[in-house]
Amino acid sequence: MKQEESVYESKWVYTAALLMALTPSLIKLFCYRSYIGSDDTYIHLQVARNVLAHQGWGLNPGVRCNLSTAPLFTAMLIVAWLVCGKLMTGMLQVASCLATTVGLLALFVRLRKTTGGDLTASFFGLGAAAFACNLWRWNGTLMETSYAFCAVCLILLCFTTFELSPLMAASAGLLLGLSALLRPELLAVGAVCALLLAWHLRMRKVLSLTALLTGFLLPLVAWELFSYSYFGSILPTTLRSKTVAGVMLWNPQIIRQYVELVGFSLLWPVILFAGCLAVMVRKRLKVPEHLWLPMAGTAVIAGFHYLRTSGLEAPGRYLLILFPLVCAGGAEMLSVAMRAMPQWRWKSILSTVLLLHLGMSLVFNALWIMPPLRSFQKEYFVTMQQAAEYLAGATQPQELVLVEVDIGVLAYCARGRFVIEDGAGLASPEFVKRRISFHRVRPELVRQQMALVRPGFVVESQGEAPATLAKEIPELMPVWSRKYTGHGVTSASQLFANIYRVKPKH
Repeated sequence: MKQEESVYESKWVYTAALLMALTPSLIKLFCYRSYIGSDDTYIHLQVARNVLAHQGWGLNPGVRCNLSTAPLFTAMLIVAWLVCGKLMTGMLQVASCLATTVGLLALFVRLRKTTGGDLTASFFGLGAAAFACNLWRWNGTLMETSYAFCAVCLILLCFTTFELSPLMAASAGLLLGLSALLRPELLAVGAVCALLLAWHLRMRKVLSLTALLTGFLLPLVAWELFSYSYFGSILPTTLRSKTVAGVMLWNPQIIRQYVELVGFSLLWPVILFAGCLAVMVRKRLKVPEHLWLPMAGTAVIAGFHYLRTSGLEAPGRYLLILFPLVCAGGAEMLSVAMRAMPQWRWKSILSTVLLLHLGMSLVFNALWIMPPLRSFQKEYFVTMQQAAEYLAGATQPQELVLVEVDIGVLAYCARGRFVIEDGAGLASPEFVKRRISFHRVRPELVRQQMALVRPGFVVESQGEAPATLAKEIPELMPVWSRKYTGHGVTSASQLFANIYRVKPKH
C-alpha cells in the first residue's frame, strides 16, 4: 500500500512539475507565437539558405565566413530546412519550446536528487527558472538560446554526483562538447566539470576522467578541423568582434547589464538566494559537493563577460545559460538553509516570493516584452525588407553596401542581389583585424570602413533621426528613410532606417 501511495504521489509531483515547466511555452503560444527571433535569426537563416543552395557557409553567396558562435545550431537549421522544407519554421519553434521544457524538468530532477527529495526547495528552484520572463522572451525562437539553456540543465543533471562510470563520463563529456558549439562560454563550464571531477576522484578513476575529456574534445576538434580547412581560421568572426583585446579589470557597462538582467528576470529569487548564502556563511555551514558546479559555472561565465566583453547587445540572450546555474545553486543553498533553520515558516515565505516573481514577470511581459515582439514583423522586418528592395533596384550586381549595424533581415531579404559589408565585423573580418568594427555607429570609424571597402551605399539601421550620418559625413547623400519601432525589449524607441548613396569623388 505504501508503495502504491508513493507512486501515486510521484505522479502528482511530476505532473505539477510538468505544468510549471510548460509555463514558458504557454506564454509563447498566447503572447507572441509569430515571433521567430531577432535580427540574428535571419543571419542563421541566410547562412543555411546559402549552404543548401551550394553557395557556401557565409552571409554573402559564394563568400565563406565563419560568423557564428553557435555552429551546431546553424547545422541543425540546415538539416531541419532540408527535411521539413516550408514547415521548418514551425517545427523549430516547437523544438525550441520542447528543449526549454525538457531543460526545466531536468533541473527539477537534479534538485530532487541534490536536496534529498526536498519538494519545497525543488519546486522553488523550478519556479524561479520557469517564471523568468527573459526565458519566456527567447523560448520558441529560431535561436540557439533554448537549446543552450536545455544543455546547461542536462549538464547539471549529469553532474548531480561526481561518481561517474566511464560510459556516463564519456556521455557527459560529449554533451559538454556539443554545448560549447551552441555557446562558447560553455567551454569554460566544460573545463570546470573536468577539474571538479579530477578533484573529486583524486585520480582514483583515471578512466572516467579520460572518458570525460575524450567526449568533450571529440566534437570540438572535429569542428575546429573543419573550420580551419574550410574557413582558414578556427575562431569565428563573432567571437573576435565581440570581445576586447586583453582584459578589463573595471567594466561598469557589464555590471550595469548584470544588475538590469537580475532586476528584470530573477529579482525576488536572487534576493532569497542571497539571504540563504548569508545564512550559510554566518553559520559556517559546509558547502555540499553538488553546489560546486553551479557556483563555479556561474563565476566563470559571468567572469568571462566581465573581463573580455565591453558590453552585450542582448544580455538576456547571452546570459540565459546562467539561469539554470543560479536557480540550481540557489535552490540547493535554500535546502541547506531550511535544514539549518527549521523554525522558519518556509512554505509561506517561498510561496510569497514565487508569487511576487511570477507577478512581476507577467507585468514586465505585458509592458515591455510583448509590444516589441508582436510588432517585430510589421515594423522592423518590413522596414529592412523595403530597404533591401530599394537597394536591389539601385545597385549594380556585386556592388558593395556597407551596413551599420544589423545585417540579418537585410541580407535575408536581399537574396544575394548586392554584397553586404558588415560594420560590426561579423561578416567583414577585415574590419575586426583593423580594429574598426563596432556595434554602435561611430562616424570616424564609418569613414575608415568606407575608405577600406569603397561601398556604393551605406545603410544606417538604427538611426535616431533621418539622415543622421549625413550630418557627420559629407560624402553621404540621403536617398531613403523609414521610421519604425525598435525591437529592443527595454528600449523599444522610434528609430529610422536610413540609406545613403556615397558621393563619387571628383
